[in-house]
Amino acid sequence: MFIAQFMGENALPVKKGSIANHRGGVGELGENLVNHSVVQKGTIGNTFNKALVNHALDDAAPTTDHFVEQITEEELAKVLGLKPYAGRALSVTCEQDIIQLPQELKSGWEQISAHFDQSGLQHARRVVWNNEFDVALLSEYKDKWMDVFFYGPEAYRVRPNKKRLYMSESMNDKNNFLHLVDSVGVTIPETLFFTSKSEVSDLEQFTYPLVFKINKSVAGLGTKVCKNTSDLLWCLENLRPGVGFHIQKFLGKDAHFISAQYVLDKGYARFVTSSCNFIAGETEHEGNWGGPLFAKKFNVDVDSVCRVIAQEIAHQGGEGWLGIDIGLTADGFMFPIEANLRYTAAAYYYMTACKLEMQDQFWAGRSYGSSKALSELDLGEIAFTPKKGRGWVITNWGPLVEGNGKVQEDGSVKYSCGALYVGPPDIELHRTEEDKLRTFLA
Repeated sequence: MFIAQFMGENALPVKKGSIANHRGGVGELGENLVNHSVVQKGTIGNTFNKALVNHALDDAAPTTDHFVEQITEEELAKVLGLKPYAGRALSVTCEQDIIQLPQELKSGWEQISAHFDQSGLQHARRVVWNNEFDVALLSEYKDKWMDVFFYGPEAYRVRPNKKRLYMSESMNDKNNFLHLVDSVGVTIPETLFFTSKSEVSDLEQFTYPLVFKINKSVAGLGTKVCKNTSDLLWCLENLRPGVGFHIQKFLGKDAHFISAQYVLDKGYARFVTSSCNFIAGETEHEGNWGGPLFAKKFNVDVDSVCRVIAQEIAHQGGEGWLGIDIGLTADGFMFPIEANLRYTAAAYYYMTACKLEMQDQFWAGRSYGSSKALSELDLGEIAFTPKKGRGWVITNWGPLVEGNGKVQEDGSVKYSCGALYVGPPDIELHRTEEDKLRTFLA
């Protein structure tokens, strides 16, 4: 699996024939069984206390007004079109890997594989068309190394690791993460923590604007910038009793949201890269970008702030990919605000750029709406090729099969896809190429 190159110097080599399961709570990369599906009970999710993952949901995601909606994780996954999201793990596999993919993608396999071949993107050829974790228990996979999207109860059942499970679940709680940051001496924004809305009585005591954030939420869902008491009252009235949250100082409309990406292995945290988030509206995560333009634009050392945090999480048993989100204020202060101890959208995009040997150029990945389904999608001249040195790679094909759950007024299905652009560090060129992609998908 490609992630192996990011592990610490003392890490064991990846065993050939590992199994990857990236089922949104599951996932293995390498000569692994790869299954990166996105629903796993009791792991990631809003006020549902269910499972949701952060795969750059874009317009497939509900607005923040929906963060209190009381539906099951299966219903939510259907609304968001998340079921086939496991397919985005394919872009970070190696040819000798074994990948688990949902049945929905089977009909488009030849087209997906041909697109990757055109782009020069090595990928797994051995596919298990099954999304269940139990596959990893079959005799032919029992000795495989398993790399999961999120290490939750289902992953624990097939590859038990008590310390890892504890840290995965603990860091999945934003309140817990901020307490850990504070404990290692790193400054966080002014924050008040609550275990239930019953603990808030006087709305006038707070300074506005402020950020209201549920302790378990993803992609900016469950987060709201409250400009006044009416906004905060709305949050509290719609929040279920007993759900934790925090109220945090607003960092300013000119703040940027950047991230530090690490790989944790055997108690060691290795810094991988920095990236910047695309934010829709005030809070919703749409994608990521990085490369030399990041250093030119921000001129900050995120590792200097986050290393002690990442190392503490690794020391306590955290493993796998870790993304730490940072609020960068207009006057240059960096404040860690949340973390994802799992594969992040940036992880998929960055590792794909690495495989194309374009990580030192410009890379940008996000979700795009599409009127075309998978069977209609051929990027043609705008696709990346090694000879051209720039272009697009489709990394998340799932929503092109199932759609994003939104039916249009005319009865048609709205599709979307995750797409990565790689090319020279030229913002104007990227915008031109992005316009071409949007026109093609329209």
